[in-house]
Amino acid sequence: WGEDKYMDRCLMALGITRMNVFSMLSEIACGEEPAPCQGTDVAFHPFKKWEDFDACWQFANSEGHGPFSEGATDSVKADAGFI
Repeated sequence: WGEDKYMDRCLMALGITRMNVFSMLSEIACGEEPAPCQGTDVAFHPFKKWEDFDACWQFANSEGHGPFSEGATDSVKADAGFI
C-alpha cells in the first residue's frame, strides 16, 4: 500500500465517512500535472520526485492559498481572510 491507501484505511477505521470529490484533486493518474500546485485544487498526488514536491511546498508556503475561481464571491474571500 502507498500512503493514500494507508490514510484511507486509517480514516475508515476511525469511522470517518469517505467523500469522493475528485474535482478537488490534481492526480497524475488522471492525466493531470500536480506540480507546481498553482491551480484551484486542494490535494495533489503523487509526487515521485523531490523537485515536484518542493515546488508545491514552496508555492503553498509563500502564497498560503491558491487563486480564487472567477466565481468566488466577496463573502467567500472574506471568510478565507483575503479581504
